Amino acid sequence: MRSQRLAPGDGSLSDWVHHQLSQLILNGEIEPGQPLREVAIAEQFGTSRVPVREAIHRLAEQGWAERVPGAGVRVRVPTAKDINDLFDVRLPLELEAVRLAVARISLANSEPIRDLIATAHRCADSGDESGLSDANRLFHTALAGLSDNQLLSDLLGTLELRAQWMLRSALHEDPRQGIAEHEEILEAVLAHDTARAKRLMRAHLVRTRREFHHLSS
Repeated sequence: MRSQRLAPGDGSLSDWVHHQLSQLILNGEIEPGQPLREVAIAEQFGTSRVPVREAIHRLAEQGWAERVPGAGVRVRVPTAKDINDLFDVRLPLELEAVRLAVARISLANSEPIRDLIATAHRCADSGDESGLSDANRLFHTALAGLSDNQLLSDLLGTLELRAQWMLRSALHEDPRQGIAEHEEILEAVLAHDTARAKRLMRAHLVRTRREFHHLSS
């Protein structure tokens, strides 16, 4: 785990530790199944064990970590049920986000989304898996941002982070296919074709779901 320095700022120390651990889990530096040991983490961050214990407890409550009898706490290892649960919730929210985005999208407010697709292409060309993963996640959150529904955007933002974490634990078979699907979805939304945009988003998520199962098996 990469060394971290305690940074001053607002909020409690346990909040800071929680944020640092969350980022390390999301970017794969702490891998699924890896133990979260209070003493080692406290030494790494230069804190006492109390904020670390509180942060780990929150991670377990949020589903990022799990308690193993006799072995302490480890980063959660995604299961087939976790994948199914994620996509069962994600699919209807994504389709609703697309429906709302169709009514509000324009060439001007879609420019950040086009930039994210361009970034994804560059990352695929250079082999930057982390950058590609971020760009693909942000495509979905940016599209949801056009819905003008903050609750929907927040929910999808949380789900997209979890999806990114699940997929990061395995190699992506064909990143260009996902980028091409994002381009088609954006094209349909820009054309204000709700039916086609929803159909493409559904197909994209169904394929991604199958890929998650294949890569995690």
